[in-house]
Amino acid sequence: MWLCLTILFSAIPVTSFAAENDSAPVRSLVDRPDDLSGYQIRLIYVVPAFSKDRNLDTNGTISNWIQQVKTISRTQIGLTPIFDSYLSKQDIGFLQSKYSIAELSASKNAIDLLKKELPPNEQSSLKGIGFIIDGRSIFSDYCGYANRPGKYFTAWLGQSCWEDTTQYNYRTYWPYIASTILHEWFHNLGVTHTCVTNDLMWGSGCEATTAGDGNSIDALRANYLTTSKSGVDISLLPVWEETIKTGFMETNFQSSSKSANPRRNSGGEDQIWGDFNLATNWVDTSAARWECEVFTSTGITLSDSITAGRCESKILDNFKIGTRIYMKVTAIGLWQRSSAVLTFDVLGQGGEASLCASKSCIFGETVKLDMDLCFKADGYAKLQMKKNEDWVILKTHKASKNETACSSAIPYFVMTTIKDIPVGTHTLRWTWAEDRSFSKSVNTYSEFELSIGPEAVK
Repeated sequence: MWLCLTILFSAIPVTSFAAENDSAPVRSLVDRPDDLSGYQIRLIYVVPAFSKDRNLDTNGTISNWIQQVKTISRTQIGLTPIFDSYLSKQDIGFLQSKYSIAELSASKNAIDLLKKELPPNEQSSLKGIGFIIDGRSIFSDYCGYANRPGKYFTAWLGQSCWEDTTQYNYRTYWPYIASTILHEWFHNLGVTHTCVTNDLMWGSGCEATTAGDGNSIDALRANYLTTSKSGVDISLLPVWEETIKTGFMETNFQSSSKSANPRRNSGGEDQIWGDFNLATNWVDTSAARWECEVFTSTGITLSDSITAGRCESKILDNFKIGTRIYMKVTAIGLWQRSSAVLTFDVLGQGGEASLCASKSCIFGETVKLDMDLCFKADGYAKLQMKKNEDWVILKTHKASKNETACSSAIPYFVMTTIKDIPVGTHTLRWTWAEDRSFSKSVNTYSEFELSIGPEAVK
C-alpha cells in the first residue's frame, strides 16, 4: 500500500547544511558490515539521471538529518530509531539512478524502480530502506511515499520539498526533511494517517482537519503509542535502541517418545514435536516467513513441515533411545529475525531415557530385561536365548535384594542388560535356582519374544 505525505508550502527558501559531525567521508556504494545486528534503517542518497550530485551522503548533511530524527524521537517518546552504522559512523548508501526525475515522479512509484537497482543482498536484508532523492525540479503535491507496513520509503528534496531548519521565528521547527523521514518510516511500521491537528502523521485523506505544524508524535498517546488505533503500537516493535532484543519466541516441547506410529499419540492425535509462538507482537504472524530445520547431533537431517508457529517431523523407527535431536525454527518478519531451538533426547515407547525396556528394540540399543518376579529366597538366574532347538545362556546373575522393587516378604529379584542382539525376533526365557550350579530348586519360567529392528541411527 502506498501512502503519501501532503505538505504545506512556505516562502522560506530551500537551504542545505553540511555538518561534519558523524559524517561518512567515504562514499558507501555497498552496504558495509554492521555495528549491530537486526533491524535498522538504511538511508540511501539517490541522484537521478541528469541531476547534480551534491554529495549529501559524504558532506554531513544526511548524517545531520539522522541525528535530528533520533533527537526528535527520543525527546518526544523516549525511543530512538536505529540507523545503519559502520565503525560507529552512519553508513549512508549512494545510488546513481538510471532513471530521471521525470521518470521517478511520473507514477509516484519511485520505490518500485529504485529497489530494483539495489544489490540483491540489500533487497533481501531485514533493514528498512529510505531513498533520499535529490534534484527535484518539477512541482508535486507529495514529498514522500512508503509501503505500509513494509521495507521501503522515499523522501524527496528540492523545489516544494524543503530542507530548511526553521519556519517561524517564535518557535523551534523540525527540519522538514527530518519530519518526512520519520513520517514515512512510521508508515513502514504500519501507522496510518491520524487526522489529528499538529500530529506528525497528519496526511492525505485528512483534508477536513487542519494540519497544524506536524511537530507532535501522538501527544495524547491515543493513536499509535500505547495503542494500535492507527494500525500498530510502535512502542512494542523491536526497532528502537532502547528496546532492541535478539529473541522473540516462546517454545513449548510437545512430544519426544518413539511409538508404533510416530505421527500419532495414544489418543490417536498427531504428535507435534515443537510449538513455537511469538513472545512479542513484533510482526504479524500471518506475514512472517517461518523456516524449520530438524537434525540429529551427528548431522542427519530429518524431513519437516512448518506452519505458523509449529514445526512437525517424524521420529524414525531406527532412532536409538537417547539420540539427540535439534529442532530449529526461525521466524523472519518485517522488523526482526528470531530463532529458537528445541533440544531433546529420544525416549523409548515406555518413556525410557537410556535403556530399551520394551519388547521391541533396535540393533545397537542396550536392552533392559527383568524377571518381573520376586522371590523369598536368595538364588541365581540365567537368561537363555533359543537357537534352533538349543538354549544358549546369555547372562547369569545372583539375585539382588531390594525391598523397594519387591517387598520385605519377597525381596529378591533379577535384572540384566544385553546388547548386540542380532536383528530379528528372538525367543528368550529365565531359569531360576537356589545355587550357582543350578541343581537345587530349579524353575524355568515362561518363554517370551524380543524383536530387534534395523540398525539404529548413530
